Amino acid sequence: MADVVGHVEPIEKVLKEIEENPEHFIVFKTLYIARDDIQRDLGEIKLKDVEIVLRKFALSCMEYYEFLLKLALFPKYNKLERDFIFNELIREKMVDLLKALAIKECERVQSRVNPNPERANENHMYS
Repeated sequence: MADVVGHVEPIEKVLKEIEENPEHFIVFKTLYIARDDIQRDLGEIKLKDVEIVLRKFALSCMEYYEFLLKLALFPKYNKLERDFIFNELIREKMVDLLKALAIKECERVQSRVNPNPERANENHMYS
């Protein structure tokens, strides 16, 4: 994932990161999408200089939201049971969704870079 201002990573690496820690991927993606607005609000301060603080804050918000969500969805269970049920029912589906979205975005980017792969090979053969 690198940094919000950084570069594009290979899809295999992105999928592995989603699998290992979907929360970090969500925070990264959210900051990436909002980077222009955040930079505008920061003014002279560079986004790269405060990115780690923004990530930590966003992760804290997500942790608290997840805690509240577990309480709302499974109020009669203890913490261990809530965590287990949440991980089995919700987190796995979220990981699958994030992976599917990442693959779709990768395909979209690749189609913009190389809109017609067959024609690209033809052009290469005649160069």
